[in-house]
Amino acid sequence: MAAAAPGAGSGTAAGPGGTRDRPARRVRAGPTAAARRDRGPDPRCRQRRTLMSGAGGSAAGPERMLVARVDVDRPLPALSAGTDPYPAAWVIAFRHGRPVGHLEIPFTSGLISPEDLGARLAALPAVAEPAPPPPVVPDAALPRITVVIPTAGERADLLDRCLGSLDVQDYPDFDVVVVDNRPGDDPDRAARWAARSAAHPRLSVVAEPLRGSAAARNAGVRAATGEVIAFADDDVVVEPGWLRAIGTCFATDPLLGCVTGAVLPREMETPAQIWFERSGSNLDRHYDPVTFTADPAWRGRFLGSLRPGRFRLTVRRGEVPDRLFLYRAGKLGTGASMSVRTAVFHELGGFDELLGAGAPVPGGEDHLLLVRLVFAGHRLRLEPGAFVQHTHWRTRTEYLGKIYAYGNGYTAMLTALIRDDRRHLLGLGYYAVQAVFLLLRKFFRGRPATAAYPRELSRAEFRGLLTGPWTYLIALWRSHRRPPPVAAEARTPEVVR
Repeated sequence: MAAAAPGAGSGTAAGPGGTRDRPARRVRAGPTAAARRDRGPDPRCRQRRTLMSGAGGSAAGPERMLVARVDVDRPLPALSAGTDPYPAAWVIAFRHGRPVGHLEIPFTSGLISPEDLGARLAALPAVAEPAPPPPVVPDAALPRITVVIPTAGERADLLDRCLGSLDVQDYPDFDVVVVDNRPGDDPDRAARWAARSAAHPRLSVVAEPLRGSAAARNAGVRAATGEVIAFADDDVVVEPGWLRAIGTCFATDPLLGCVTGAVLPREMETPAQIWFERSGSNLDRHYDPVTFTADPAWRGRFLGSLRPGRFRLTVRRGEVPDRLFLYRAGKLGTGASMSVRTAVFHELGGFDELLGAGAPVPGGEDHLLLVRLVFAGHRLRLEPGAFVQHTHWRTRTEYLGKIYAYGNGYTAMLTALIRDDRRHLLGLGYYAVQAVFLLLRKFFRGRPATAAYPRELSRAEFRGLLTGPWTYLIALWRSHRRPPPVAAEARTPEVVR
């Protein structure tokens, strides 16, 4: 019988030629399969899977919420969680047809009682201190408005819903121009446009082959007949009083150049939609009417030109001046509900066609126009009554793309401002310290890496912020290398209808 080798089954290994044995490599023991089963999957993996799938109702993603609207001047209803129960409700309070605030309220035993709802709503400032109703303007004094809606034709159901909401507007004089930004020879597409034109008497359709929401909006303005241009997206629904709120603002303030409106969620069914509302980069809501005007303290003065990024903010409770940096463009509004006097739009030269959805830079064209408008000395009013409801992006993939586009478009917009007017370098230099502070607070303090807002989404927006200037400069360089397109003023929109 052969003898067992020295050290077999022990913690040593015999060296050749009778040399001294070496200690065997120690292997760190991990949990057994049974222990791993008892412990369950790694929570980081659960969060990653939920973020990838966009599913809700788990510890890794916020649960869906019922979007409910209540009029605080009427008897409050009881809110029910429904048969497929919602854990909570996103309650939007209205007064005089305007949104005045919102609350997140959890359901208790599937119900929010009128008493509980009233007690919570009483904490909203606009409910405790009600504002007067908006002024009434005779129909004859209201300006003619052209509504311009760019579309790529990829969301036909949302576009049809948007057009249906325009059909019931309480406004005497308006028309609607839809710009087809993906025109072609498809006979089915032409038939669909013909059917829409027949169904909506105020509608006309024009084609714009140059891709991008900015180019499409510019084409819509060239086909417009109104004194005021009201821009909307194809995935929003407007209220019956939307145009009247806009027209009233322009009729009561002849110096007003622009009106923007609040953007509210239509649904909050998926984590992506709730993350968007909680992101701090969403379509900014303002529940008080606010007027932005250029601050006369700096305009026209040499030393004041060192501060060209500041202007006066006037709130509805009197002439209470406050300071706000011009370059925090999200505070001014968004292109989902933005109306401009036609003469002011032409004075500013329209939208920069390198920016916007479908363009080389995937965002920022609306904010660029708003900043340029205020910087040029025009007055801008943020009017809550001009609100729209927006269908937020339902999947994680869509939201990641949008949050990147917002960051990319923002810094590209700043780059375009500097290209237009070098004085913005001074304004941005003055703003830089606070901008860095705001970014750090936004990404590292205001957004903890929890299920409430996964850090992956913050990183996507931050990457967009870093790449925005280069994206714009590369697009600008490429546009100079291509044969020059027909000037925007000379392009005659092709009428589809």
